[in-house]
Amino acid sequence: MAVEGSETQTETGEEIQVLEFDLDDQRYCVEIEYIAEIVDEKTLTPVPDSKRHVRGVMNLREQTTTIIDPKVIFGMDDHEGGHRIIVFESDGDEQSGWLVDEVEQVSTFERTAVKPQEDVESIRGVVSREDGFLLWVDPTVINDR
Repeated sequence: MAVEGSETQTETGEEIQVLEFDLDDQRYCVEIEYIAEIVDEKTLTPVPDSKRHVRGVMNLREQTTTIIDPKVIFGMDDHEGGHRIIVFESDGDEQSGWLVDEVEQVSTFERTAVKPQEDVESIRGVVSREDGFLLWVDPTVINDR
């Protein structure tokens, strides 16, 4: 399932379109423009001597895709439960994806609704909503680790 972002208002910087996903009991989001597709978890091939957050690789349409566990990066205890993979747009030969618990929805919010977060490099900001809050994640920081 390919997901494409809207260029109507994101170009002006007024609104941000994101994909919401869950890790444990927390809701996160990432800008839709980074996402190539969402797939179900498949068998992963372990990579010897890889970093702890690399769960393995999988063949996705004849391209090797490195699967990262963001729970390890965020210091979460529970490293089980991932069922979906968010695959990111590739600007080269290497493609990566994140193993997440659930993919929830695509949503749009005003850029002014984001409270910038400077304490954690991979978190761009926090978005408060009536039903809780979203942690807006920067995939470029996590994928480059």
